[in-house]
Amino acid sequence: MGELLQIAAVLALAVAFGMLAALLRQPLIGIFVLTGIVVGPSGLRIISSHSQFELLGSIGISLLLFIGGLKLDIRLLRRVGRGLVWAGAAQVVGTALLALPLVAPFAGGQPMVFAVLALALTFSSTVVGLKVLADRNELDSLPGVLAMGILLIQDFAVVLILIWLDVLAMPTGHARPLPPWLGVPAGAGLLAALFGIGTLYLPPFLRRFARTPEFLTLFAITWATLLAALCETLGLSKELGAFVAGLTFAASPFKDTISSRLAPLRDFLILFFFLDVGARVEFGLLGGQLVAVGLYLGFTLLLKPAIIFGILARSGYSARTSLMSTLPLLPMSEFSFLLAANAMRAGILQPTDAGALTLAGLASFFVSPFVLNRAEEIYRFCRPWLERSEKGRKDRESTLATHIAAPTPPEIIVIGLGEYGIRLCEFLLRRGKSVLGVDFNPDVLAAAAARGIPVHYGDAEDDGLYNHLPLEKARWVVAAFRSSPLAQTVLGLLKACDWHGRVALRADNDEVARLLEEAGAHVVLRPYSDAAELAADSITESSDIVFHLGRWPMAFREVRLPSHAGTVGQSLAALQLRSTTGASVLAISRAGRTTLDPPGDFILYPNDRLLLMGAPHALDAAEEALTNPAPSSVESEFQFDVAEIRLPANSPVVHETLEQSRIRQTYGVTVAAVLREGRWTINPGGSFSLLPNDYVLVVGPADKVEAFRLLHTRTTQPLR
Repeated sequence: MGELLQIAAVLALAVAFGMLAALLRQPLIGIFVLTGIVVGPSGLRIISSHSQFELLGSIGISLLLFIGGLKLDIRLLRRVGRGLVWAGAAQVVGTALLALPLVAPFAGGQPMVFAVLALALTFSSTVVGLKVLADRNELDSLPGVLAMGILLIQDFAVVLILIWLDVLAMPTGHARPLPPWLGVPAGAGLLAALFGIGTLYLPPFLRRFARTPEFLTLFAITWATLLAALCETLGLSKELGAFVAGLTFAASPFKDTISSRLAPLRDFLILFFFLDVGARVEFGLLGGQLVAVGLYLGFTLLLKPAIIFGILARSGYSARTSLMSTLPLLPMSEFSFLLAANAMRAGILQPTDAGALTLAGLASFFVSPFVLNRAEEIYRFCRPWLERSEKGRKDRESTLATHIAAPTPPEIIVIGLGEYGIRLCEFLLRRGKSVLGVDFNPDVLAAAAARGIPVHYGDAEDDGLYNHLPLEKARWVVAAFRSSPLAQTVLGLLKACDWHGRVALRADNDEVARLLEEAGAHVVLRPYSDAAELAADSITESSDIVFHLGRWPMAFREVRLPSHAGTVGQSLAALQLRSTTGASVLAISRAGRTTLDPPGDFILYPNDRLLLMGAPHALDAAEEALTNPAPSSVESEFQFDVAEIRLPANSPVVHETLEQSRIRQTYGVTVAAVLREGRWTINPGGSFSLLPNDYVLVVGPADKVEAFRLLHTRTTQPLR
């Protein structure tokens, strides 16, 4: 079979397996390795020569490392501090040391084999880990930040290990421009020097040529090639040069553009690296290595996560945070394959050793998704044992949150302070509502507190949280996060607390909205749908009639009324906008309809869009008059309450009809329903007579309801 036909056949099989992986929601890296095994000597024997696959795979892994260097944000470590740096370093060293006894029976007493096998079992997949966190919308959560921080430290460790492997692991007598004892410090020094050069000099240079994206991409590839060649000349790996090249671009504002343009090429070429890794596995030589495969897999899926969990827990993070940070780090790293491949080419590892490591890594890719998709179930199952690890140690997360002031009793509690939750709190505060924000990420809490939002530290899934929240005065609990299973959990925990307020849950699509409504949510928030509707309004309707006035000293301006504006609820005539500002209202758009030349009795509603005409200074004055917030006292008029009251025999309203007792006029409340001897009367008419021991449901302003309740001695607690 010709070389081109070999490549075509292998790619066709990779596509077929990739389609199957998409249906089973499996990571493609494992599928690529499996494809390599199928087309290799243990399968269909399609590949007769590895040279083409090795060359293309080498370019692919160099691109992978280059883009990996682009995305290594050093500032990430500042978000969690030096404690995570030490925790990550302890994980790498501790896991490698604990792996040494495991690999000892298979190392043949050779120190270099010991080291390579133990280190290969230490690292976790950056590609799979970041994808899992992105799919679960947890990149900005505390577990996501911790997981990314550990992956970042692991990637730096891989680079140093590559330098060490290049310097010390080559066959005896291999010519080198630098002596072995100087190779590691020289490589580390080169990395630091080039990072400094990239930070200081590359951004100004790139800004001059960034207007041509093609040139930017060409320059990035050229720079990576030059550094790869330089490292190879110094006796280091070319992959290391590509990584350093990417790291020098990490501080550049153009790194995302470069990464997005090179990502498709990387994804195509990296396929050949994993195909080559899989194609070198020969099952006929692995008969005595099956025990090793099982032990490697067990260490990857059980002992390594236990070590990471233990280190994070000892660092002061809660059991849930430690577990949720650990689970995305289950699969073996793609760099473990690179270490094994380099070690095999250097003669350190035998094909059987590399094959056993490859099969264990492949199995970890297939097992991990099933574990990750059940992360919440695993936490609930393991919670009694995990929480024992929290006893007798300092809680780092609570400590990080202690600088946040304790809130006053709130009317509305918002759980989840992402961008949507924080903005929701800000708008509620503008309306004069008392709000409390809840989140388990100390950084998020600090940011919310800095924006004037009262906050409380807590995990929405912890049933103990609801015993500490000030629910007695709260009328609403809003779950502003994206996870619909967690939202249903919050709803269930609130019901278990016997809390009778109202619950609003967030849904990002119609299917989730339907599920949440069926679960019992009083209101389902649809941020994307609502925002899209407002956006459609903003680019249509009244603004469409704007025309050019040429040399006339007039202008048009469209003003949207915010819900907190003092003009909401007033008529145009009452505003006297034209006489006070000099601007005229030409049209008003509301809910997809436009009223041209609106009459004076037109009442303004929130989100109305007014098309104004006038001189520029008049438009400024009119916009200010229309959007100024209402006094806080206006909001208090609309604070309603509901109470269930049992009427005693001495009540002044018994033995009279509702019309005779004039409850609404005298007490300012409305009788919405009456319960008598187990039977309800809804919206009773004026001829309905009230009797002793009737239960009445009254509705009205909070102060009026409270006064009516205090008038009667036998009452129950107000309903929320």
